[in-house]
Amino acid sequence: MKQLASLLLFLFTAALAQPKIATDRTTVPMDTIAPGEVRTVTIALRNDGDAPLTVTNIETSCGCTSAQKHVPPIAPGGSGAVTVQFNSAGFDGRIRKEVMIYSDDPKVPLAVVTLTGLVWSPLETVPKMTIINLGAVPTGVPSEHTVSLRNVSSRTVTVLSIASPDTMLRFHPSSFTVAPSDTVPVRIRFAPRTPGLVDQTFTVRTADPKRPALQFRLMYAGQ
Repeated sequence: MKQLASLLLFLFTAALAQPKIATDRTTVPMDTIAPGEVRTVTIALRNDGDAPLTVTNIETSCGCTSAQKHVPPIAPGGSGAVTVQFNSAGFDGRIRKEVMIYSDDPKVPLAVVTLTGLVWSPLETVPKMTIINLGAVPTGVPSEHTVSLRNVSSRTVTVLSIASPDTMLRFHPSSFTVAPSDTVPVRIRFAPRTPGLVDQTFTVRTADPKRPALQFRLMYAGQ
């Protein structure tokens, strides 16, 4: 009789056992991010319940933010983690992105963690543009477009090089020093290979160890 009672108690307790998800924080401040920088953050998870926790899905509010899709089951009292990457290319100013973590926690099936930050560059175009438009020119014809870069920081910026994966793009000057509030004109030479739109980036490498690479986006078209 005692054995039956113990068995029933065990089954009753097991039936009441539930996982309970907890995150180490609901907001992850990423501080200042350079344009084009990919920032990686880790969200720590805990299982404060008394049954194994299963993360069933992870989604993000923007294609610029990616998260790992698989998290191993977390035992009661155990911990896990979700790795998230934010790509700042094409962004400017303050950002706010959500990471949605779905689990089999019956009380909190969805846990939301918010990523915040400021996408800022010490150099910006004049006028300020998210995408630099070089225009449309005949295919194979060398052309030139001048873009002015202004130092909006409080320190002198030393540019070591300017380069792009697009071998048809050339920059002059490709190295220079610009004082706070000063502007430097940069000539961009290009020649479309084929008709159609080209969406490309170029990277400005600086001597600043905190922001060694600044990325800008540009477009041009061949006719």
